[in-house]
Amino acid sequence: MDQLRWREAGFKPLIMLALIVAGIAACFKTVTFYFKVLFRAEHYAAQAVCDACKTYGVIAVTGSSTLDLQNAGAAAADEWLKVRCKKCGHAWTMSAEHAPTPIGKSL
Repeated sequence: MDQLRWREAGFKPLIMLALIVAGIAACFKTVTFYFKVLFRAEHYAAQAVCDACKTYGVIAVTGSSTLDLQNAGAAAADEWLKVRCKKCGHAWTMSAEHAPTPIGKSL
């Protein structure tokens, strides 16, 4: 933006302005995608506590909806992960729609 001079002859000011707008749009899209991935990771991390032994994050993924999405064409909102606790063997399903209670808080 520092090099933008409206009084220059030709199309250079318009090209510079177009590049500035394209850069702003690319930055906005990148930041939006980053936060989408971050919030999805936080959502699944909140469900990574074993109900049986209360261990956090010691899980093995045994199945996922991505395989089913390719075959059946299900909606993206139907995402899920089947996981198993590596410590005690308890199995559960983590889903995109599940809204867990934050750790340390009860209803």
